[in-house]
Amino acid sequence: MALLVQQTRTKLSNMKKFLALTLMGLMLTVVLVSCGSSKGGHCDAYGSVDQIESTDLTKL
Repeated sequence: MALLVQQTRTKLSNMKKFLALTLMGLMLTVVLVSCGSSKGGHCDAYGSVDQIESTDLTKL
């Protein structure tokens, strides 16, 4: 009986590890694909300094 409980716990532990590693792999794949799919090939959440337009506050 104790051996059966031990085997069941081991199987559950292995399934949890497999599921966690699979989910981390999927998330890493999604990030790499989304960042690599842009034309520049980079992932910049804040935009480039070159793209920031200067505003003239006197015209407002």
